[in-house]
Amino acid sequence: MELRFILLGLYRKRWIGINIFASIFLVIVVGTLIVTPQYNSTSIVQMKKSNAVATMLNSLGQSTGGSSISDTEKVTIQNLVTSRPVIERVIKAIDLKRERVRSRIMNAIPFAKTILSAIGVDVSSTHLKMTAQELTKKSMTAGIFPRPFAEVEAVDDSDLLEITGYSPDPQQAERIANSIAREFIENEKRRAASDYAKVIKIARGNLNRARDDFLSNLKASGEYQKKEKILNLDSEISTTITRVNDLRQKIEDSGMALETSRITVDEISGKLVELPEYKKSSETLVSNPMIEQLKQSLTEQYLSRVGAKLIYTENHPTIITINAKIAEIKEKIRDESAKTFASESVGSNSIYQSLSERLIETYINIAEMEGTEEGYRRLLEKHESYLVSLPDKVFESAGIDLKLSASQTIYKTLLTALKQLELTENSVSPAITIAELAVAPELDDRAHRTPDIFLNTIIAIFLGTVIGVSASLLFFHMDNSVYSVDEIRGITGVRVLGSIPKGKDGAEHSDAFRIIRRSMVAENGEWPRIVAVSSCLRGEGRSFVAANLSTLLAGRGERVVLVSADLKGGKDDSYIKSDMAYGLSDLLTGKTETENAVCRTRIEGLSYISAGMRKGNSGELFESEKMKSLLNELRESYSVVIIDAPPAVEGAGTMALGELCDATILTVKWGGVSKDRLADVSTAFTDAGITLGGVAINQSPSATLFY
Repeated sequence: MELRFILLGLYRKRWIGINIFASIFLVIVVGTLIVTPQYNSTSIVQMKKSNAVATMLNSLGQSTGGSSISDTEKVTIQNLVTSRPVIERVIKAIDLKRERVRSRIMNAIPFAKTILSAIGVDVSSTHLKMTAQELTKKSMTAGIFPRPFAEVEAVDDSDLLEITGYSPDPQQAERIANSIAREFIENEKRRAASDYAKVIKIARGNLNRARDDFLSNLKASGEYQKKEKILNLDSEISTTITRVNDLRQKIEDSGMALETSRITVDEISGKLVELPEYKKSSETLVSNPMIEQLKQSLTEQYLSRVGAKLIYTENHPTIITINAKIAEIKEKIRDESAKTFASESVGSNSIYQSLSERLIETYINIAEMEGTEEGYRRLLEKHESYLVSLPDKVFESAGIDLKLSASQTIYKTLLTALKQLELTENSVSPAITIAELAVAPELDDRAHRTPDIFLNTIIAIFLGTVIGVSASLLFFHMDNSVYSVDEIRGITGVRVLGSIPKGKDGAEHSDAFRIIRRSMVAENGEWPRIVAVSSCLRGEGRSFVAANLSTLLAGRGERVVLVSADLKGGKDDSYIKSDMAYGLSDLLTGKTETENAVCRTRIEGLSYISAGMRKGNSGELFESEKMKSLLNELRESYSVVIIDAPPAVEGAGTMALGELCDATILTVKWGGVSKDRLADVSTAFTDAGITLGGVAINQSPSATLFY
């Protein structure tokens, strides 16, 4: 039953669905055909760390944290690929321009150039040089007026980036993707070379100081040994000296690591200094007493850990407690620093956020190194104090040898690191390399062409069908019109005499009216002498029904008169031509007599009385004695009187006329009147005492036999 209801709704409102489907289909498909296609081409690049600082730290025995790229670094590189300096160099290198909308309009619309020129628009400028923002920001009108565009996306769970170029020209799309990849690699090479230059400069400065210190200590050791003739020290002194030597080495290593971290701070600050958020944040960070207090606490904890490690193992509760406090203080520093660097633009500036987070971590590392270095210095002072207790000669000798050994180790280490840096500088490896170059797509390559006519056709069919079917069912659900014979019978309580098929003529119409006559006779025993044909609303075909019934009865040998009683605006003589000067309104107002208003038609046995001059108040005329007298006169003169009555919507006139007739046939247009309106009219007829002889359905899908 539910399926039948759905199919019925689709059939009755099929033209709504068909129109909606056709509209959506044509808009999408035609739009796809006329829109300029856009092509895309993708180059794939691989990210990796720059190794300038890592080379020096490895030479000094410091950890570099591995070679993998963190998520923060991935986001930073992804944003730097489309940074303004890189994109501007790409635009200049390939002379990238976009076609102006006015140029496309002039090419698509005839005479548009003349019109635009007449209103003062510059029609000679057809292309504009693109800006970095235009190339990296997708246009709102890109679907209609495509222009060059580039985007960068990270491949999930990998160190790969996809750089995709879009353009109406497939060759240009390839050039955009490859040029961005190559230009960024060159930019990274320059940055890496700058990193090496800074580190080498620092290493050379430290190397010169270490060499001078080593030569000085070497000379002092030789002179002292020659003077005091000291060749050997006992085991205890050697052990102490070894510890002191190790501590000096660690202090020197920490100093180098601190210097490197400070270089990192300078690099990050250099990148941040152009950002307006950084100036305010950096000033707030410097003046933040809470951060300074936390850094002091962190230094003290590292001092405690250095001393504790001389006594306890790593798993001892004392060490574990100190490590927990260190982690807690670090987290507080991160939180406080994050508040300081927070700004309204952080959410929209991922570069600023990434660099500020790296800066915070570097500050924490510096605090850790400073605390550890201070711990080593205090231990060194302790061991040196012990040596003070030894004889002055031995202590002096040990001190000279200690300085010599330490300075020699530092000098060798720095010399090795400098050589490695100088060798590596000549083969700088950027932080990004091309894994796959973009290739220009073919003109018919559906995978790299938008819009896709095949896909859009499928979408158009799907959307048109879904929306069309939904709209048809919605309108059917909202439609309160009468579509069912059973509904008409249930509402009016009378017989459905027959139905006149829509769009038919000739034999089928004749058969429909014969069925209506037979049903009327079967219902009343015979054809009533005076029959009114009315309807609920105008436009339901009552005049058509009245004229055809009159013609049918006259053809059967009856003397029939058809009276047009619609005095307020009916289409007089629509089916029966009349040239009479007078009509019903003239008879009822006393302007003429009956014989002057009745005209014969070309149909044997059929006479006709037109409506005459229109009168506004038909109710008073139909309730008058003149109307009753006229109907009695026509009853005597004709065997059948058929009155083309006004629609029930006219009110009193229709009711007054119906009371004077033997029966009234109600014409109902299939799907043309609501159930509520039909119920109101049926009730009004019953209340007025009008005999409703039956219902004739007009413009039904097919003729039906009802008797």
